Amino acid sequence: MTTAENSLPWSATFIKGTENFFEFPLNVRLTIFVIPVGFLFIVLGIVSSSWSESDSSRLGLWDHCSTLASYECCDSIINFLGKDTPGWIKTTSAFQIMSMFAAIGCGVAVITTMCVSKYKDNIKINKLVWMSYLITAFLLMISISVYGGTYHKEDWLKDHRLSGSFACATIAFFLYLCGGLAIIIMSFQGENKVEVVYIPKNEEPRPNSSLPSHYLWLAKRPIETPKYWTKFDNSKRIDEWISQNPSSLVHLVPASTRELSAIDKLVQMTWKEDLVGVGRDARGIDPLVYKKLQVIKVERVENAPLFEKYAENRAKLFRKVGRGVPFNKLEQTDNARRGRIITTSEDVLLRDVYPAVNEYYLFHGTPVEIVDAIVTQGLDARLNKRGMFGPAVYAAESSTKSDSYADSQQSRDIKSEKKMILLRMLLGEMFVLNSREVFQRPPCKTCRNDRCSDRSHDQGGNWFYDSVVVDGPWNFREFLVYELNMCYPEYVITYKRT
Repeated sequence: MTTAENSLPWSATFIKGTENFFEFPLNVRLTIFVIPVGFLFIVLGIVSSSWSESDSSRLGLWDHCSTLASYECCDSIINFLGKDTPGWIKTTSAFQIMSMFAAIGCGVAVITTMCVSKYKDNIKINKLVWMSYLITAFLLMISISVYGGTYHKEDWLKDHRLSGSFACATIAFFLYLCGGLAIIIMSFQGENKVEVVYIPKNEEPRPNSSLPSHYLWLAKRPIETPKYWTKFDNSKRIDEWISQNPSSLVHLVPASTRELSAIDKLVQMTWKEDLVGVGRDARGIDPLVYKKLQVIKVERVENAPLFEKYAENRAKLFRKVGRGVPFNKLEQTDNARRGRIITTSEDVLLRDVYPAVNEYYLFHGTPVEIVDAIVTQGLDARLNKRGMFGPAVYAAESSTKSDSYADSQQSRDIKSEKKMILLRMLLGEMFVLNSREVFQRPPCKTCRNDRCSDRSHDQGGNWFYDSVVVDGPWNFREFLVYELNMCYPEYVITYKRT
């Protein structure tokens, strides 16, 4: 399992890094696909013997072939002419070979970008990629220009016309030229910026992730956006993004192919068909008779100010871990009945989360008309006046549970598109509740009273739990946080009931 806490050595990152290919948008991946195709055409141009041809002969870069009705005879150009190979053919050959090596370098640059793109030199590597594309195209242009502009001037080639090998070199030229220009354009648009990490100057060395000091180190670091964000990438601190873009700080970005696949899988994996329409909150669903959810699209919420506030709360939990406060997993917590949180199985969704502070992705159901407010303002527990366990932000690990909140009980339907949020939630130290009880905030760790004012219960700033987990006789577990910005709505899932 890969999480943000793992610090892989460079070699391991390089091996695993090819997975980053699927993080690039489709147009970037198609552009990268130019390399093997273009390289194939370059090689065909070098090894085949048909740069020009007539009815009776063919000429390559290395040999001349006489083609008669009954047989074909090939010989080296030197033997055929009885003298040294003409300079223009040597020049064409030299530039074709140089373009082949340039294409290999182009491939190395792209692989490096995919594999080590989370390092600070990523921007320089991107420049190297498009430069290598254009250098390859330039070398190919010289080779085809020299050959195409000279061959017809030779008396022994007057009846020749350009042929297949020349066409291969020309196709390779246009592929690399268009690929390089496309990458330049996409660089300006920010579409190939994947996992560019801001690295502060004079930063102290990162401690081993197994040590508490690692989390104190994380708490002191400048806040960064997630590594896979594209509108607000890691090339700057988040406060720099906010100060430089005051009028455009919230973006809904189409999820990558891997994100879409992982989230769709999570929706289906946590779907409980036998519990559709069951329970107080699911009233009105049963008559609709549907068996599953069809995910139509997933959008990633890149809201820099909202994530900054969320990350500040996460840093507080880092400090608690750094001071030696143990954060038990749910399955290790007293009164927990159903084991681990089931939304933790998709590696793609664990790239930037920290299980050490019990940070998890969970579902939150909401009517379509509320989604825009959540995306821009976040979730505010103070607005929840009807929560069964108090005024909190409620989340679930089952898409079935969250689907029941996608529309009102009086206007259920199966035709219109619905939405739910996949949010990050900071559970920290969890209080597990097995029976009905209403809290205004997580309870005291000593007396279990949410209104505790006994200072003797304060354990060095570690007085109250951070969250409440409802794990009782009900159909689903629920996860509650009461403070502002203890959760971040990162993905908007659009779906239909089918």
